[in-house]
Amino acid sequence: MRKLNCMLILSPTLLAMAVSTFKAAPTPTLNKRFYVDYDTHEEEMVDAKKLNIEMAAESSILRKNNNNVLPFDSRVKNVSVFGHAAFDYRSGGGGSGSSGTDADATIANSLEMAGLKVNPKLMDFNKNWAENNAIVSGSGFSSSKTVIEMPTSYLEPVEGTYQLYHDAAIVVISRPGSEFSDNKTYNVPGHSNKLDHILMLEDNEKEMIKYVKEQGFNKVVVVINSASAMELDPIVSGELADKVDSILWIGYTGQNGILALGDVLVGNREPSGRTVDIYPKDFKKDPTWNNFSDGTHVGATIDGDKLNTTDKTTVLGPNGEVYKGWNSKVNEDGTLKLDGTAYTEVSYEEGIYVGYRYYETRAEEETNKDWYEENVVYPFGYGLSYTNFEYEMITTAGEAITSADQAINIKVKVTNKGKRAGKDVVQLYYKSDYSKGGIEKASANMADFAKTSMLNPEESEVLTLSVKARELADFDYNDANGNGFQGYELEAGNYELSLRENSHTVLKSTSGADMKLTYTVSQAAGDTATKGKTGLKIETSAKTGKKIDAWFSKDDEYNTNKVGVTVADEEDKKGITYLSRADFEGTFPSAPTKADLTYNQKTLDFLNNQAADYCYEDKESDPWYVKEAGANWKQLTDAEAKAKPTAKDRGIDLNIMIGKDLDDPEWDNILNNLSYEEMNAYLSGNSRKMNALKGIGKLAEVDNDGPAQLKGGSKGSGVAWVSEVNVASTYNKELARKQGVMVGNDGLFVGVNGWYGPATDTHRSPLSGRNFEYYSQDGVQGGKIAAEVIKGVQSKGMHVYLKHFALNDQEMNRGTSGGLITYCNEQAMRQIYLKSFELCFTEADCNGTMSAFNRIGLSKSVNYRLYHNILQDEWGFKGVSDSDIGGNVQTMYDFVRCNAYPMGTNTRAGNELEGIYDKATNMVYVAKDAEEYVAKKATLPSPTQWSSVRDTVRRSLWTYCNTSGIQNGVKVDELAGKDDLEGAVGEAMNVSIALTDSETNNAKEVRYAVTKGILPEGVTFNAGKLTGTPLASGKFDFTVKVTIDGWIEKELDYTLNVATAFTLSQTSVKVNEDYNCKVSTELVTEEVGYKNIKYTIADGELPEGLVISDDGTISGKATKEGKYTFTVNCYAEQGSGWRVTRYNYKETFTIEVTGTGEPVKDETTSKIEALEKEIADLKAKLDNAGSDEAKALEDKIKDLETTISELKNQKSSNGYGGSIVISTCALAAVALLGLALALIALKKKKRTKEEK
Repeated sequence: MRKLNCMLILSPTLLAMAVSTFKAAPTPTLNKRFYVDYDTHEEEMVDAKKLNIEMAAESSILRKNNNNVLPFDSRVKNVSVFGHAAFDYRSGGGGSGSSGTDADATIANSLEMAGLKVNPKLMDFNKNWAENNAIVSGSGFSSSKTVIEMPTSYLEPVEGTYQLYHDAAIVVISRPGSEFSDNKTYNVPGHSNKLDHILMLEDNEKEMIKYVKEQGFNKVVVVINSASAMELDPIVSGELADKVDSILWIGYTGQNGILALGDVLVGNREPSGRTVDIYPKDFKKDPTWNNFSDGTHVGATIDGDKLNTTDKTTVLGPNGEVYKGWNSKVNEDGTLKLDGTAYTEVSYEEGIYVGYRYYETRAEEETNKDWYEENVVYPFGYGLSYTNFEYEMITTAGEAITSADQAINIKVKVTNKGKRAGKDVVQLYYKSDYSKGGIEKASANMADFAKTSMLNPEESEVLTLSVKARELADFDYNDANGNGFQGYELEAGNYELSLRENSHTVLKSTSGADMKLTYTVSQAAGDTATKGKTGLKIETSAKTGKKIDAWFSKDDEYNTNKVGVTVADEEDKKGITYLSRADFEGTFPSAPTKADLTYNQKTLDFLNNQAADYCYEDKESDPWYVKEAGANWKQLTDAEAKAKPTAKDRGIDLNIMIGKDLDDPEWDNILNNLSYEEMNAYLSGNSRKMNALKGIGKLAEVDNDGPAQLKGGSKGSGVAWVSEVNVASTYNKELARKQGVMVGNDGLFVGVNGWYGPATDTHRSPLSGRNFEYYSQDGVQGGKIAAEVIKGVQSKGMHVYLKHFALNDQEMNRGTSGGLITYCNEQAMRQIYLKSFELCFTEADCNGTMSAFNRIGLSKSVNYRLYHNILQDEWGFKGVSDSDIGGNVQTMYDFVRCNAYPMGTNTRAGNELEGIYDKATNMVYVAKDAEEYVAKKATLPSPTQWSSVRDTVRRSLWTYCNTSGIQNGVKVDELAGKDDLEGAVGEAMNVSIALTDSETNNAKEVRYAVTKGILPEGVTFNAGKLTGTPLASGKFDFTVKVTIDGWIEKELDYTLNVATAFTLSQTSVKVNEDYNCKVSTELVTEEVGYKNIKYTIADGELPEGLVISDDGTISGKATKEGKYTFTVNCYAEQGSGWRVTRYNYKETFTIEVTGTGEPVKDETTSKIEALEKEIADLKAKLDNAGSDEAKALEDKIKDLETTISELKNQKSSNGYGGSIVISTCALAAVALLGLALALIALKKKKRTKEEK
């Protein structure tokens, strides 16, 4: 619930953070406004950190729990924690997904807070080892740190402490993850076998586990601090299985999530997470192993101390040598330079059989029924609980599927049958009839999942799992079933939907029956399929109604199957052989051979020519080609735009577009009021921002990283969250939505409008370095979680840059200049790698994307078919996209054709945003050929370029108008303070500086805070008003921070000029001339009710020789010329007894003393000057005096200085500083009443004088 605070600042001179709140009465009229849920970011951060701890606990996965060692019972009080990661555990990954931790977020603190006492000496040893044995690689943004586990011999000095902390042993094992590098596949520190990969247990980790058991610990728990799947068979069912009782996975815990660990171990919190990856026993047997990273791990051999490896990803030219053809620069004549970097490739030869789909499907096909147990440690979706549940199927029968959009809802009743409260996850999987050689089909495909609330023992909850029939379809990219159709098909036959506890284990009802339902699709009339049976063809999008096509499977340059690419395949055009269920053994992926990497020249030329793109290359056959300009299109000239630089000048109010649809015709008028040069500059050179367009009133937007933490800058940052793997591992859609709402709040508070996140690529291989930043191995599971996060974020107005679109599933070579060429058939793309993105757009209406560095086939990732045909036409995307930093292989041509823009500068030669607008012909012109391009001429009319630029700007403005960038319609740049506020000493003031409803766009709430400068004494600031009675005159400059709707901030400068009520008629006098002048006022007199009036000097000094008397008379003879500025304090009282009110009015004057002669010296002054001369003479003698004589001279000088000080004190004036006003709140009303009477009397007296 939102809490609204109002702080009244009573101290009249308090400057900093004088806060007030004002609620506007009118109801907001905008269609979209965004509000924070807290008064301050600090309050929000408190709740966000609590949520992060909750997510860390709920994502924890109990993997093993022999003898119910966990949760620890009350007998476990003193524990020993082993491993360097007990000190330097990993809270997050590296790169844009990196994050920090709170100082108190340590494993030791977490355990202590849960009531466990931790062996301190052992923790010190863990710390010392971690700090002194780190291996740092890389630098800056891409740096990473690795620590090899300590040898057990290192622990000998602490073995005597184990008996005191012997109730349980906890061993912490950690693994890294980072942008820019994949996990090492060989030659890993800490492994005696150089062919071990990093996700295997280190030698010392194995020894540590043995050692702990040998030290007599009866309860041994291993905590896994890794976002990637690991080879854990040794401690699950292998040689170390009997040494480990329990395994708890915690992933990466973010800023403070580690504090949940102790509570999970002792049972204060329940682990209810599930795996989002399958855990194979041997990663080298996984179908992705041979085609991942740079391939050097495949076939690596050891020859003595030498490790022999061969690169298996670098493209070779027709001569068999490494081909370095890519260069993003052009020669002066416009031709390409071909002396650049090499191309690299990766082939997803496993097709759809990635992750659990491979292991579940192959197990079904194998005659060896133990194959699954021999190859898998943990299924996808696996996790244990501290309690147990039973299930009752509410939906008892399947039905016929007659429509692609038919809804299938399956209900199940879950009951907690254990002795503890807990949560459970139910997962829905489907499979359909498979025809050998036909459309590839996995035997297990996740369709949905649901999680219960916290159920107490014997408490039940009914869950509903839902799926549309079209979501059970397979994408026949190559017409495998022979019916002449490429696209989504629900083939005729049976569709088994089963409720499971994980990808492998079907739930059983209370009756013992498997929880399965069968749905059927009938064979279509006139079926021509030869391998399988035609049922329902899905030819249009449920979101938009537009055509769905096999866009990446056609016989053209967009084909992603490596058809005709190599010299060997130039004629045959067979392309990649993908893994097939029909013959797993015979089609199992193999590493690329030299022939596979030897490209023909036609292919290389195609790649090389993408280094620069030119508008004159547009063809009528291009789907983006525009023949004629729109009837209503026009632009301002550059001169016209400069003559009218603001939206007011151009008569534009962008607020009218808030809530309007993307195709509203009014957008033409907005765009027509821009120059082509403004649109060009707007789309170019954005780096962590979207540029302003002052001519139409668009403000600059701030964008920033990252998926794990929204970075803010000067206003701070948001919470560093648990990794996205953890978020997905909760299987809790509601919790994911809450996280999104918190990220959205962070954005509003820290002033960030665009979030470079979340990231939803796929865990294709556990060795991918960036798995921590991506949700899941499964597109449906990760996509549904990501969609909930996005719904939450966008509810607060955030522009979400969902990344990295698409197939950015490894770090190795992704950033190479030529772009990693990624081959993948369209069935795998549609059903796995694009699926998570699809759900974010179709279910959450995600409003942005960030492109990937890699290529998709030979084409760049920013290509028309992906961004227009699929993203816009099929998924209904209306927003705008940006590149990852710099754009890599993408050009400005690519971006505007796909309605995107580059992050950072990407306008090198051959890559500029082309076009010159001519008003006379109302057309945009581009270079007609390479010669004109080099000469910087433009004579070719290009409605295509004009259309692309306008459409991209339109989409960007549409996003802006429907997100926080538009600041709830408040024209922040037009808000201004005032320098003409007026008041007068002694006169009550009530001056409003509150913004008008028009200025705040009818805001729900406006708060004001004085942040700089001073207010006059007696004046307070509250609710946007200056009230009170000034007690001093002068010019008062102050700054007010205005906060609108809780987050829109602007600092406004004001000046208040307070006129004086006191006068001094004579402000100059000559030296030694008599001066007698009284400070006069009609404000403070006995006639208007004041008494005990007394004037004193509060600050500064009167001219020497002048004094001030109690009645305000300044008199005497000035003895020294100069300008003397001083402040007079007029003290006065009203009332009597306890009702007395005291006033201190202040006024500053300057008296100038002039004269040509020496000022008259009084006797004291003459004495002082004589003494000063004597001191100077004595100091001159000191240079030649001996030690004894010098001592006598120094003593004499001190005596004379003391005498001078005494004489000066005698001459000091007898004024004194003004007193401080201290009034109780109870007297405030009396004081104001007295002042009002005084003013009435004063005004009456003035009128009487005027009448006379």
